Amino acid sequence: MRSTRQGGRVRSLPLDAPAAQACYFDDVFAAFLNAERLAGSIARDFLIGGGRIRVRFAGDALVSLLSRALAHLSCDASAEPDLTICVWDSASTGVALPDAPATIRQFLARREMSGVSGERFIAAFDFAERMRLSVLYRQQRAAIHWIPDAPSIPFYEQAAPFLQILHWWAREHRHQIVHAAAVGTAAGGVLIGGKSGSGKSTTTLTCLKAGLRSPGDDYTLLCVAQPPLVRSLYSTGKLEGPHLLRSLPSLMPAVSNQDRMHRDKAVLFLHEHYPEALIGEFPVRAVVLPRISAGGRCRLIETSPAAAVAAIAPSTMIQLRWSGSEDLRRIAAVVRAVPNYILELGDDLDEIPVLIRGLLEKAA
Repeated sequence: MRSTRQGGRVRSLPLDAPAAQACYFDDVFAAFLNAERLAGSIARDFLIGGGRIRVRFAGDALVSLLSRALAHLSCDASAEPDLTICVWDSASTGVALPDAPATIRQFLARREMSGVSGERFIAAFDFAERMRLSVLYRQQRAAIHWIPDAPSIPFYEQAAPFLQILHWWAREHRHQIVHAAAVGTAAGGVLIGGKSGSGKSTTTLTCLKAGLRSPGDDYTLLCVAQPPLVRSLYSTGKLEGPHLLRSLPSLMPAVSNQDRMHRDKAVLFLHEHYPEALIGEFPVRAVVLPRISAGGRCRLIETSPAAAVAAIAPSTMIQLRWSGSEDLRRIAAVVRAVPNYILELGDDLDEIPVLIRGLLEKAA
């Protein structure tokens, strides 16, 4: 028997599981090629973290839904890609996902295994709403993303497409995706960390209104360098609808899903409405951890690197499959290289960009 760990539990796979997995994922890739042959091929190229990512869609059903958040990183197709992500859905192409072998299916049926990881493949089976599959073929510089149909794509996947695949790829290219925002200028900025609801998006969007720039609101790329860099990944901002209406109503025209704000977070594609607010990268000068306070003035309070790691690492690692000690090490290396602050969010949000600018002037 072979063991695989997921969610803190260890499950055993039969000894023939690696061979069965290899055959299965070869069949998955062949299914994509069949879907592409039947529906046609549409390609989009993006520059992400210094690498060229090509997304090959079988047909046009998913193109706008899964490339919109990356459009600000578009580039021409003049060079060979570092990674090709092959995307298809069964509804529009008529090509079903191959049935998994028994050695995988018995675990999927009980939802006891949500992925496999080995030398040739790393894969994630997602059960969030309806079944979907992401696979990285490590030696071929290729990946697969399959979903049943376009309507099954939830708002958070449209806001952060191919998140799992890009996480795996980035790790192997000395980058780290983090569940964190960032704001600043070309000379440097702050990384904004914390769990959902802590005030990251409020801080980011308030700063953008005041003329600061951002590489991203919800997920960003870290590069461990001297100094550490934060790089753009998605152009989306997300905020709870009631809070947006109450605190930042001027952003409402940029909300892409106004008809679904009663059940989903409001999603803003910043490159479409505020292209001047986006920036490709900047050095990280400090880490800021927003914290909603009970009224009063906004203020910055120095805190420890340990507190910053505790605010950023858990939410990142929970959302990204197969995260581990290397992910934690990269996050900690960036956090320990710069000063760290708690940002108490008081009544007057316009104080936030004033404090951030002052912090950046001090760091410079």
